[in-house]
Amino acid sequence: MSDFWNSLSGQLGRRFWARAAQAAQGENTPAEKLAQIGKAAKQQRHLMDDIIQNTESRLKLAASPDDGIVRPLGSDWAWRPLLWSAPMVPHVLVGAPSKTALGDQLRLFHDGDAGQLVVRQTEGTQSDAAPYRLGLEAFNLDSSYLSLVLTVPDAPVKDLKLRHLISLRLRYTMEAPTKVFARLNVKHGPNVETVLRELPPGEADTTVEFDMAYTKLNEKRVESMWLDLIFDRPAMNRISIIDLTMARFPRAEM
Repeated sequence: MSDFWNSLSGQLGRRFWARAAQAAQGENTPAEKLAQIGKAAKQQRHLMDDIIQNTESRLKLAASPDDGIVRPLGSDWAWRPLLWSAPMVPHVLVGAPSKTALGDQLRLFHDGDAGQLVVRQTEGTQSDAAPYRLGLEAFNLDSSYLSLVLTVPDAPVKDLKLRHLISLRLRYTMEAPTKVFARLNVKHGPNVETVLRELPPGEADTTVEFDMAYTKLNEKRVESMWLDLIFDRPAMNRISIIDLTMARFPRAEM
């Protein structure tokens, strides 16, 4: 019986979108109807994009179970964000303004002319651990900084303790060496703990650690975590972030 209803609902869905497509092309379709069709299509597209992104990510992992994420001893969580593990839709953004969302986990910030910035996702090479790369092409971008703000999942936030460390492994290249910073932010109650690390300029495959022991973290009130990746003076530069992974692990007992 379930197969019948699934088949019927599929047929009804196809008919609905076929009629909607005809109405969208019709010269006599009222503006209100066009707005309704457009809104429904955008909602459906967002859902389909999520499905495609997650299925392709899972299929790539199934084809190659070794995800290439370096896990420090005792790690109870490791993660590669979706932008490096699944396709971004669209995969190229020309003229990306500040606060542009790059999928559900990443957001772009800068204080310059958006028309001078191109964001591009490309497939990784055979030697890359990550299926995808993120490219940032800044032309005459009169911006003092370029920042990527990454929302970290709930898993490492749950039961976060002062004994924990969060590791960040980054592999990147840039045409013109510039200062790079990584800042981990942890919200607990009304307060936010921040730990800042400076990264090597130019080309790097580097790992930094954020030690919770050096913060005033209230373990009972931890709410959320996010990472800021900051590039100083990005004008006339091409930056390629080949891979980004994070992990949580306990401090070694002495």
